[in-house]
Amino acid sequence: MNEFKKYIGQMENIAHGLSVIPRLEEEVFAEAALNGEVSRKYRTTVPLNSRREHGVFFTNEILAKKITHKFLLDFDRKSLIVDPACGTGNLLIECANKMPVGKTLSETLKIWSRHLSGFDIFPEFVRAAKARLILLAKVKTNQFDSNIKNFDKYFPLIRVQDFLNDSSGIEKASHIILNPPYNVLLAPDNFCWANKKISAASVFMDICISKAAVDSKIRAILPDVLRTGSSYRKWREHIASNVKKSDITIYGQFDNWTDVDVFTMRLQKSKHQKNLYKDIWGIPATSNTRLSDYFDVHVGPVVPHRDLKKGPMLAYIHARNADAWKEQKRISETRRFSGTVFSPPFVVIRRTSRPGDNRAIGTIIKGKRKVAIENHLLVLLPKKNTLGECRKVLKTLKSKATDDWLNERIRCRHLTVEAMKELPLGVKFHG
Repeated sequence: MNEFKKYIGQMENIAHGLSVIPRLEEEVFAEAALNGEVSRKYRTTVPLNSRREHGVFFTNEILAKKITHKFLLDFDRKSLIVDPACGTGNLLIECANKMPVGKTLSETLKIWSRHLSGFDIFPEFVRAAKARLILLAKVKTNQFDSNIKNFDKYFPLIRVQDFLNDSSGIEKASHIILNPPYNVLLAPDNFCWANKKISAASVFMDICISKAAVDSKIRAILPDVLRTGSSYRKWREHIASNVKKSDITIYGQFDNWTDVDVFTMRLQKSKHQKNLYKDIWGIPATSNTRLSDYFDVHVGPVVPHRDLKKGPMLAYIHARNADAWKEQKRISETRRFSGTVFSPPFVVIRRTSRPGDNRAIGTIIKGKRKVAIENHLLVLLPKKNTLGECRKVLKTLKSKATDDWLNERIRCRHLTVEAMKELPLGVKFHG
C-alpha cells in the first residue's frame, strides 16, 4: 500500500502543477493515470487477500465506457452524478468525459465540481479520484502549465464517507452510478429481505433504491449472484417494486484478474410498483416442459466437515467420485450418515459450474443401495422412478441448448435448485 500511496502523491503533484519533470513526461504520466495505470498499480502492490477483504476491484475502461453510454443524455445545470463507491474515480472519469468543458481549466473544474459527487472509505482513493479528474481537465483544456493553488476547493462533493453507515447526499442525485464492493458482510438488522451474510453489493443497491429521489437514474455493475441466486429472490422483488424502467445486460467475467461474472443494470426509480419481477429481471423464457415437471431437485445433504459420521454405513457419492456423463452402479466409497439419503435411479449434477461448455455435468446413479450424497452435488430424482427418465435428462443436460440456456440464466459459480427446476426440456422430452 505504501508504494501505491507514493504513486498517488506523484499524481497529485502533477495535478497541482508542482512536479519538476518536463511537461511531455507529465502528459505521458497523465495519459497512463487516466487509462488503467492506477488500477494496475493497486493490483500489483496490494495483496489479493486485502483486495478481496474490502471487495476492491476497480472498473476497467471497457466496462466503464459501456455502463456510461447514453447515461448523461439528459444532463443539465441541475444534474448531480453520485458514485457511492467511487474508488479512484473510474466511473466519475467516464462521466466527466461526457460533460461540458469550459474555456479554461479553472472554469472546467468549477463545472465538474458542481455536478460530480462520490464517496469512499479510503482517503487515498478519494485523493486519487480528485487528482485524476484534474488531470483529465488539464488534458481536455490543454493547460498542463496551469498550477492548482487551492486544490481542496475543487470537488468538495467527492469525500471520505462510509456509504453503508451514512448515505447522506444520495437523495440529491439525479444520476447514480456504481460498481459497489463484492465482499460478504452481515445483513443489517433493518433489511427485511435478508438475515444472514450477504454481498455488500446488494446492500449498496438497496440503499440507493430506498433513498434515491423518484425518477433518478441508476446504473450499476453487479455480481451475477444477485441476478440469479436463490437467496437473493426477496432482494430482487424489493428492487423490482421500486423501479419503473430497467434494462439488464449480461457482461461476463469482470476482468482478467477477478473471477466474478457480472451484469450491468439500468434503472429508473419510481414509487412503489407491483408485478414487475419478470419484466425487470429478464429471466430467460422456458418451454412448457421444465425439468421440475419430471424431477424433484435437491441439494446433496452431506456436509463433509460438519456432519458427524454417525448412523448406518452407506454408499457415498461426491463430486470427485461421480463419473461424468456415465451410468454408475459401483460406488467405492462409504460413510456413516444419519440424514436424508436417496434410492436409485437418480442423476447427480456437479454444483460448481463455470460459464462456458458443459454447465450441468451429470452422472446417473443406479443400483439398489441407498446413497448418501455430498452437498456439492444436486440430485435429480425422477418422479416416475425410472432409469429411462434419467437417461433422457442426461442427454438433455449434455446438449448445447442446455449450456446456452444456463449461460444466460445463471453465471455465478454454483448452479442453484431454482435455476435447474426452470431448465427447459422441450415438448419432445417424452417423444
